[in-house]
Amino acid sequence: MKTRNYILCFILSVLTSVLFYYNSSKNNVCKNYSDYLMIHSSENCWYEPGYYGEVPQIVLRRNQSLETYYTVTEDNYILKTFRMVPKCEPKAIVLLDHSFIANAEMWVDKGDLSLGFYLLERGYEVWMGNFRGSKYSNTNVKYTVDDYAYWNFGFHEQGVYDIKSQIDLIKKITNKNDIVFIGYSMAGTSSLVYASLHPEHAQNSVSALINVGGVFHLRNMKGLGPDMANFFYRYKFLELMNWLRIGSFPYGTILRLIKFSACNSHPFKYFCIYLYQPLIGFSKTELDASNAPIIIKKLPDGGSTKAILHFSQIYNTGGKFRLFDYGLKKNLEHYNSTEPPLYPLNRIKVPVFTYHGSEDFFTDLKDVEELYQELSPQAKIYGHKEVKGYNHFDLMYGKNREKDVYEHLLQLLERIRFKN
Repeated sequence: MKTRNYILCFILSVLTSVLFYYNSSKNNVCKNYSDYLMIHSSENCWYEPGYYGEVPQIVLRRNQSLETYYTVTEDNYILKTFRMVPKCEPKAIVLLDHSFIANAEMWVDKGDLSLGFYLLERGYEVWMGNFRGSKYSNTNVKYTVDDYAYWNFGFHEQGVYDIKSQIDLIKKITNKNDIVFIGYSMAGTSSLVYASLHPEHAQNSVSALINVGGVFHLRNMKGLGPDMANFFYRYKFLELMNWLRIGSFPYGTILRLIKFSACNSHPFKYFCIYLYQPLIGFSKTELDASNAPIIIKKLPDGGSTKAILHFSQIYNTGGKFRLFDYGLKKNLEHYNSTEPPLYPLNRIKVPVFTYHGSEDFFTDLKDVEELYQELSPQAKIYGHKEVKGYNHFDLMYGKNREKDVYEHLLQLLERIRFKN
């Protein structure tokens, strides 16, 4: 067994060294996938600083100041939050929260079209949160990430505790109570949890919730998602993970090394990005090729298995957006009921706006319309927008996202600002 492991490690080391040699170049991103074949000499390739380093290094390279804050949630998770302040008087305060298995780097790692820098340069004060489990928020008063108990959370806890803690921090530092929340993917899910279970807190703190590719009912989910959800749900995934004492998806491991080494070699970039599409949707606009190495290098960060099981439960109960199902006995302990309750979306008192791609396999137009039927009149005053041809990734990484998403977002922020 030991001999086999040594041989495997040797092969992986050689493979990694060879691929690293071919990948090494001052240029690290290209305009088109075909340009990666000539990355050393193509005029369509360049050096993107956001590809390397963490949030502080990326921000400081642009001669922009960055403030770092720590908060402790009500259930003892320690979160790191970043703040960027424009040189002029801020138009408004925006809180950006990231998707599953990601972190705040997604808001600053794509140059001028990073949403964090894009909003900052247009006069917005930008706060960037990091949910529990990500590398910037991976500590707890009692547990470490190596403890199984640390990972006993999902998008519910990120909404009930993390978002609330981030917003309380911003209010304390700025003395403002009209924060605009912008969340991508699962952060949008968590924002609905927050605003439905803390309706008064949200009404007194937030002027709008903007969900980019938010995931909700899943009733009309397509692609590989339904098969995965059925597998996790029917084969007692939670019980298996409990037995194995596995609370998180692999990250920072040899699996990530293999993925980076194989996918970062230039001929395989497009193929590796294409492998995501049966799950997230087939793009008709094409993901920005310059973002491919960033996605390959930086995903995945830490994420809990409980979050995936919760989504699986929602799909397998006909799209019921409800709290986590622990089973009959534990449901009685948690909810005083054998069935988990629905999230009271009608209690949300702040406007909710949703961007969703027409090719997004996670969020179908019918699911968005169902969500808006459940919201109160005051929560749906801005409506929602379907972006034609976009899959789940394109909303944040598509090559035309500035024209199709960002410009509309700026107009929406102006409407929200002047309404207040």
